[in-house]
Amino acid sequence: MNTRHKLEKLTELLTDLQKDNLSIPILVEGEMDEAALRSLGLKGKIVRLHSGKSILNLCEDLVKDHDEVILLTDWDKRGIRVYESLKHFLKSNDMKYNGKYWIKLRNLCSKDIQVIEDLKKYMDNLENNLK
Repeated sequence: MNTRHKLEKLTELLTDLQKDNLSIPILVEGEMDEAALRSLGLKGKIVRLHSGKSILNLCEDLVKDHDEVILLTDWDKRGIRVYESLKHFLKSNDMKYNGKYWIKLRNLCSKDIQVIEDLKKYMDNLENNLK
């Protein structure tokens, strides 16, 4: 996939994510991930996994206020394990989770970046390469 096509796909995907995030919270691993998503224009609720709560307690709290959550962990080995754990805990709490953005971002970016916090810089680099 060439640079222009990849940037177009990422932009389209992030636009959809921005819209969904207005009504569905996004669950990320940490502060830097949240900052990266904010820098990409996301304005909705973003919940950090590393906030001092266990995964189980965090999932139980999410169920109280939301019907669904978007999972957006990193796609390195650790992030994949976290993603799978979150799916398990959310299912056990009868909460719907959305993994489509994680899958699509992983497919588009995993050869170049492994973590959400690098997403803004990655998109900036793609844009600069087109100039």
